[in-house]
Parts: sequence; structure tokens; C-alpha cells
Amino acid sequence: MAKSKTPVVAQSKPVQVKQDIEDGEPQVARILNALPSEDRAIMMAAIQQESFSGPLPHPQYYEGYEKVLPGSANRILTMTESQVQHRISIEKSIVRRSLNLKVLGMIFGGLLTILILCAVVYLGLNGHDGLAGTIGTTTILGVIVVFVLGVKPGRNNKDAKDK
Repeated sequence: MAKSKTPVVAQSKPVQVKQDIEDGEPQVARILNALPSEDRAIMMAAIQQESFSGPLPHPQYYEGYEKVLPGSANRILTMTESQVQHRISIEKSIVRRSLNLKVLGMIFGGLLTILILCAVVYLGLNGHDGLAGTIGTTTILGVIVVFVLGVKPGRNNKDAKDK
């Protein structure tokens, strides 16, 4: 039977972490300053963290690409610029289409309202007063609700306030 290997763990003194900060020095700095210089270097390497975000690689990596393949940094920059321009053009297209749909909906809604009101007048003149009144009232109320108040049918008031 093979012996199981256990990892070797460096022995160190247990460090008690206090909740208060003395002399304005953070706890991490106090603990690190209390360690021997070799242990302090190991701990600093373990603690150090770096974050980078953006469409381009981290500057160190960007420089590395250029060293490995001359001209690649320019290619990466050109690719990023073209991607940003593409994204901007898509957003413009989406906004333009949305505006066109809203305008088209308003035009068709207005034309439909005029057509219905013409039908109401026709019905009223031909002796169908009750039907003309009902259709006219519901049409006018619908126009007021949708166009004047800006509330879409089928939504409760909470949804309309949120959006």
C-alpha cells in the first residue's frame, strides 16, 4: 500500500486579529509589519490583486502582443475601434426604428380614430343614435387614455408609473 502524501504547511505563529485600529494603521499593515521580511514578501504576493476592465487588453498584455508580433497592437486597436463603431451604428438603428414605429402607430391611430368618428356621424345621421353614442364614447375615451394621458391599455397604474 502506498503512503499518502500530506502537503507540507509552513509553521507560523497564530496571529490574533483585533477589531480596533490602533493609531490609524489598518489591521493588514500591522500584521504584515509584524512578520519577518521573507514571510512579508510571500504574504504581499498572495494579497496583491489587480483588476482591469475595458475593450482593450491590459496595458502589460497589450505591450506583450506587440513584442511577440510587431504591428499586432495596432491591429487590436483598429479591431476595437471598428467594434465600437459597429455597436454605435446598431444602437442608432434601434433608436431610429423605435421612433419610426411610434410615429407610424400615432399616424395609424389618428387615421383610425377619424375613420371611426366618420362612422359615428354616419350612424347618428341614419337613426342609430345609441350605437353611434356607444362607439363615439368608447373611441373618444380610448383616444384620451392612450394619446393624452399616455397610458397603454392593459397595464395597471403601477406599470405605467415605473416605465
